[in-house]
Amino acid sequence: MFKTDDILFATLFTNRLQLRPLTITDCEAIFGVRSNDFVNQYLDRPACITSEDALLFIKNIQQDIIKQKCMYWAICFNRNNNLIGTICLFDFSADQQTAEIGFELLPPFQGKGYMQEALAAILTLGFEVLKIQTISAVAHIDNYPSIHLLEKNNFRRFPDADGNTDTAYFSCTRIAFTKSLTR
Repeated sequence: MFKTDDILFATLFTNRLQLRPLTITDCEAIFGVRSNDFVNQYLDRPACITSEDALLFIKNIQQDIIKQKCMYWAICFNRNNNLIGTICLFDFSADQQTAEIGFELLPPFQGKGYMQEALAAILTLGFEVLKIQTISAVAHIDNYPSIHLLEKNNFRRFPDADGNTDTAYFSCTRIAFTKSLTR
């Protein structure tokens, strides 16, 4: 399904971050992210109630990676392996031309440019290595930091065909991403 199996388990590096595969040892940190009320306030998902929920989530993600249904990274600092957030590509089309991106970051690390670094790395991977043509994203209309981040990275908002008023839909094309690199 994915064009390069090596990418599935690759660790990517930015100036300050490493994006590495999620492991069972991330259970406590995943529980911290997925049970955090501030992180979850705009996400349409059940919060983790127990550490077993977090462990099951990690195991499910690992199975989805093996089945090549998604690509999922723990966001950590270069100097340590401690998870501060996650970023993923998922919902790939059958022809691998489209995918959706999702991300989350613990509150103490928000507003410091970390997600910008992680997002730029994953967009580069998606468009330049995987040759995805369009990456989409969904954000709650009140999640201004995520909306700003997407717009800053050449995602364009488009109307919801179903009339959903609390959700904003975005997409970025490979062409728009490539043009932004030449500016």
